[in-house]
Amino acid sequence: MVNQIAEEFSMGRRQRHRPTHMYYRQPNGWITSALAGMIEEAKLMAEGWTPLSAYGRFDVHYAYIADHPHEVLFMRGGAGEMAVGQVIQSGYWLKPPTVPGCRIALSPEHERHERWCWETPHTVDFPQVPADTPKSLDCRFCERQLPTMQARRQHEEVMHKDERVSLITGDTLATSLIRGLREGNAIVTVPDWGGPSESDPDARKALAVLAKVGLNKRQLAALAEAGMIAHATKETAQAETEE
Repeated sequence: MVNQIAEEFSMGRRQRHRPTHMYYRQPNGWITSALAGMIEEAKLMAEGWTPLSAYGRFDVHYAYIADHPHEVLFMRGGAGEMAVGQVIQSGYWLKPPTVPGCRIALSPEHERHERWCWETPHTVDFPQVPADTPKSLDCRFCERQLPTMQARRQHEEVMHKDERVSLITGDTLATSLIRGLREGNAIVTVPDWGGPSESDPDARKALAVLAKVGLNKRQLAALAEAGMIAHATKETAQAETEE
């Protein structure tokens, strides 16, 4: 089918038109698409953009292209052009995109990818990204995996607002209290803040001291969320401090 369509194009049996866009490298190194006319190209070049004419022109007025803005670049062998930061920020390192085997950009003659387009799909490879680069960051409150720290923060702010506030509150409270207790010699050896410590005697001693000065259950729970004690021992710690 692919060969048939290519032959029809070459024989002029399919009406060709002039696609409107092409890829450019922006001054920050990231790749995006923009108008490919001579005037537009000259204007963008004056602003420091570099046209990637080797990957040809294409149309962008399809909903599919809006969701797959770099598909034409990938189909035409340009994945290696993309900056490492853009690969990661775009989520392509977490979930490598797959492009149709037809390798034909959408156009009036090929307005959507048909079933035959996907008979031989191709998963895009990004050799410029170091192999030891972490694939993702785990959400601290659910099983969702995010490609970047920014994406994780945005996800947590929207989907886990209350839990995130509790974690931040507990972390801030714990850090301040540990500093104050150390300076006041209430506890002699408090390790630097490093996360959960289920068997840390200093953490338990700190909780006992804090309970005597009137911390409530919510504050103690926040300290547990922040890692002064492990999650599994939070209720035990509350019980101990209430005695």
